[in-house]
Amino acid sequence: MRWYYKLPLRLRSLFRKDKAELDLSEELQFHLQNQIDEFVAQGMNPQESRRAALQALGGRILFTSPTHS
Repeated sequence: MRWYYKLPLRLRSLFRKDKAELDLSEELQFHLQNQIDEFVAQGMNPQESRRAALQALGGRILFTSPTHS
């Protein structure tokens, strides 16, 4: 990605951190739910589907909560 595309995103992350984190969280939840729905459509039960979807996303969902000290 070129710097002129990255710069506004970096600035937004710096100055509007809460909004950027919320956007990221919403996007990850969207992808998680899509993956769960796909697994359910393939015949998995919802609990299995959620576990498999979290695994498929590589655990990235777990790292979205802030760990500020």
